[in-house]
Amino acid sequence: MLKTDANPGGLPMSTFDGIRAGVASNRSQFYRDLAVPFYGYNRPNAKTSQGKVRQSKRTVPFAGISSDTRQPQASAARPLGKIPRFHT
Repeated sequence: MLKTDANPGGLPMSTFDGIRAGVASNRSQFYRDLAVPFYGYNRPNAKTSQGKVRQSKRTVPFAGISSDTRQPQASAARPLGKIPRFHT
């Protein structure tokens, strides 16, 4: 996910730093704001479901602050080709 020489299409580290800063400063508001682009409601003519936005805000506390701050770092450090595959 991180932009590197091997992954030029990745995201800059500032993206992951922004996630950590947003979670640290106001976790609830960060995830409420994140729900809009996550569900694609920022696209033209998108019909926003306030229920989904509220549901996202309600489920965030169950994730745990530790995973919220460590996951962006782990995602940034792991090359996409190294993600384990699960077969169900």
